[in-house]
Amino acid sequence: MARSKKGRQTRERLFTTALALFREHGFEATTMRDIANGAGMALGSAYHYFPSKVAMVTAYYDQTLDADEERADAAIAAHESLPERLSAFLHAKLRALEPDQRMLSDVFKYTADKTSAAGVFNEDNREIRARAVAVFERLCDTGELKGHALELMPTLLWSTHMAVMLYFVHDDSPRQDRTHALIDGGVEALGPFIALAKTPLLTPMLDHIQKTLSDAGLLKS
Repeated sequence: MARSKKGRQTRERLFTTALALFREHGFEATTMRDIANGAGMALGSAYHYFPSKVAMVTAYYDQTLDADEERADAAIAAHESLPERLSAFLHAKLRALEPDQRMLSDVFKYTADKTSAAGVFNEDNREIRARAVAVFERLCDTGELKGHALELMPTLLWSTHMAVMLYFVHDDSPRQDRTHALIDGGVEALGPFIALAKTPLLTPMLDHIQKTLSDAGLLKS
């Protein structure tokens, strides 16, 4: 157990050092040797814990998801409606990720590459995607949506959130104000959607959305 605990501590030190260097110098400019030196380790030992810098991106996903679950808990505790919960969650997430914007911009090409270990749609990352969608499932559990609408909304929100993150990493406005404004506008549209979802008027659209997401492999089988 002592050896296992020491290994976890060493891995955490290496990961924390890597994040600090990525934030200061950028992901591309930082080498594994830089990370090992910063953590006071031999390069070979660093590779024992992380086979590459890209593997650290996957660890960053896990860390961010842990924080997302805490942010969702806070939004759920403070708000009853889906728009209010979603707004609180997304704004809190962007504020927390503000120091990481440069790093996220660098690594985005890896997250968008399905052959990369950090690829969002890489089959090996299916569990990470499921965890991310589950965060939105919890946010949606307000009683405002039923049936198809409730089934589809978490995946729709997660997909939209991914698009917002892409915009965020390219947003050069002060403190990414344009991204926060984008969130406000999008969340405002949720109210009318929720109202329509309670009527038969939206059924054809929901059926079409369900087929589209199913064909894309984004819905749970």
